[in-house]
Amino acid sequence: MKPTVLCRNCKAPREKLEHICLKCGGTFFLKINWKYNENLSRNFPYINKWIIDPEFLTPILNFGNLSMKLDYFTPTLSYKDRGMVTLFSSIRDNEMLLSGSPVSEDSSGNAGASFSFFSKIAGYSPTVFVSATSNRIKLEQIKSFGANVTLIEGSREDLFRAAVSAHGTYLGHTYMAEFIDGIRSLSYEIFKQTEKMPERIFVPVSAGTLMLGMLYGLEHLMDSGEIDHIPEIIAVQPEIMCPLFDSVYKTKPAKYGRSIADALVTVNSPHLNEMTEKIRLYGRVITVSEEEIKNSRNALITKGIYTEFSSATTYAAYEKTDKSKNSLLILTGSGIKNI
Repeated sequence: MKPTVLCRNCKAPREKLEHICLKCGGTFFLKINWKYNENLSRNFPYINKWIIDPEFLTPILNFGNLSMKLDYFTPTLSYKDRGMVTLFSSIRDNEMLLSGSPVSEDSSGNAGASFSFFSKIAGYSPTVFVSATSNRIKLEQIKSFGANVTLIEGSREDLFRAAVSAHGTYLGHTYMAEFIDGIRSLSYEIFKQTEKMPERIFVPVSAGTLMLGMLYGLEHLMDSGEIDHIPEIIAVQPEIMCPLFDSVYKTKPAKYGRSIADALVTVNSPHLNEMTEKIRLYGRVITVSEEEIKNSRNALITKGIYTEFSSATTYAAYEKTDKSKNSLLILTGSGIKNI
């Protein structure tokens, strides 16, 4: 069956693969009206044939009350693979694009690499629009998977405009409902891999697809009677790039700067209002300094965990909290991308 994709504002159905509602300009969500199934793939009934197995079962390491899910033990070394395998499996399985069709994405790095890999194996022709100041290692990874790469001078918004206006179909991960929906698999893995769900989950936030997708999975588990409450969600952002913090606590934003956590770059997320509502319902936001991020990455290295700086923000935030609670950090990208 094809996914039921609706506008979050006016509830109009998506007509094809447009990234925003043609009636009101709202973002889309994928309607879930089935119970949780222990077989992970059956939680995505709109896909019959996956391009690869979607159950990554990334490892969880335990350090007493603190656990860390290494969610970069995936094909392109970032959690973005959860969303991309779902997006492109759905498009191909439901014959929503012809084989060889041109598709485009705008990305600071990890999403671009994942987009390049999964769109290629699904049989499409990807172009990724990347900032001219992007991390060179991530840029080379995008190229290695076969995408056409276009460098853009300017802001994140400039990348977006270039990708949307490109020839072919824009499938930006920030907007595509199937991408965000695919992140639900993270919550199912946490549920299956832990004897007891953590009291708190720390998650880095940029555009919010990770946090929202994970929460959709947790809400699905609760609605299905598998858990009786949602863990406290600690959203983490750099001090110099913290639009969610400013939205939740109604602080006046300073001029945002470029963080060493180079995957956390989104200033104007289309999901900001929804993220704000979810955090006020389920948790809080913690910001961390550049020095705290660097120190935390070094501390993780001494534990044998090599993550990128954006992932290390979660450990930096954890260090600023009460450590008596059972906590899980979501580590989203491999440190090899920040060499």
